[in-house]
Amino acid sequence: MLVATEPFWSSSRDVSVAKTFAGIDPTTGMSPGRSRKDKQQHALFEIEIDFTRSPELIVADVSHLSAYKELL
Repeated sequence: MLVATEPFWSSSRDVSVAKTFAGIDPTTGMSPGRSRKDKQQHALFEIEIDFTRSPELIVADVSHLSAYKELL
């Protein structure tokens, strides 16, 4: 299934960087939203794109514009 979104999502090719941005503790692997009762929950999505199935999909590598170049 193809899922697309209009707004910009923060993203990274490095899973450890993505976990840092999601607020996942590197030691415990736990998210700050640990309980279903917590009002704020965090999610980490792994996105795979099959361009053979969606050749019209527009994507761009904007890593050269990153404010966090030291994490690239």
